[in-house]
Order: sequence, then structure tokens, then C-alpha cells
Amino acid sequence: MLRDVDFVVACDVRTMFVDAAETFAPQKGATDQQVRFLTARLEGAADHYLARFGVDVRALSGSGAAGGLAGGLAALGARLVPGFDLVANEVGFAAALADCDLVITGEGRLDATSFAGKVVGEVVQSAGADEKPVVVICGEIDSDAHSTMERLGVSHMGLRERFGDLAVSRTTECIARSVALHMRDQPDQR
Repeated sequence: MLRDVDFVVACDVRTMFVDAAETFAPQKGATDQQVRFLTARLEGAADHYLARFGVDVRALSGSGAAGGLAGGLAALGARLVPGFDLVANEVGFAAALADCDLVITGEGRLDATSFAGKVVGEVVQSAGADEKPVVVICGEIDSDAHSTMERLGVSHMGLRERFGDLAVSRTTECIARSVALHMRDQPDQR
């Protein structure tokens, strides 16, 4: 019955299957020992998928998305596609980008993984290619991501850094204030 269904998995990262634990588990609070354990489990799952279904999830870009869930679905026959491309196409992102004066994007935590297929990194890249100014607003920004934003010339704000605990309890207000501050400081982007 489901053999005729085309399962498409929109992946928000390009992370490989076995790298999922090392890439994302520390963000969730995993210790080094837990990361090693999870990586070993992913290795075992990859071996199982290859033996049982003939699919080598180790070789599939994006198979580490959602902690490896994307790889499991690929082993069952799902097609993995870059999530940003899929959604951008569906919502007419290219036309909206061409018609805008300023791009505002963000995510909870801006870090190295933000530039590996996640929406915020793809939006920054697309806006840069279109020579549109970009503002990235995030809950937190790690030092490497801060350096990347500086190098790219992208305005960026960390809500926690600027507003402390209000960033969690009054997030919408903090975002609005951040945009207003940016517009005040960059009048040419109005």
C-alpha cells in the first residue's frame, strides 16, 4: 500500500549520519562519554541499515538530521532533500528576496551548525548573493558564529546578551526592540 508513496524528508542540516551525535548532542547537554556512546549506537544503526536494507546512510548528506532520524527514514526508502530549498521553493523565497530591502532571520542559537544547511545560514548566503542587507537575531551567538557574521559583514544580535532573562520571558518584545534598534542605527535600510 505504501510502496507507491514518495517519502520526502526535508533536512535542515547537511550533517552525515554518524556525525550527528558529535555535532548536536553537546548542544543538548551531552557529556563526552554520552557523545561517544551515541556515536557508537549510530555506527551500529548504520551497519544494520546497510545489512537489512542495502542503504549506506553513512554516505548520505543530511542523514544526520534530527539526530539521525533522517538516515533511518532514508534506509526505509525516503528521499532526503535540503529543507531550505524545498521550503524556499514552496513559499516563493527568491521572488520575495528580490523584492525586499532588508532581510531579517535568526534561530535559537547561532553556531557553526547554522551554516551547514540550516535556514539562517542559507538565508544569509542567499541575501548576500542578492546584495541585500541582513540582520540575524538569535537567542545566543557563540564566538565562532560571531566571527563568521563579522567576516560576512552581517548585522547580528544575541537576545540573551542584550536583554538577559527577558530574552526568554518576553522574546517577541526583545526581537521587536532589536529590529527597532537596528533600524535606528542603520537608517539607510528603512
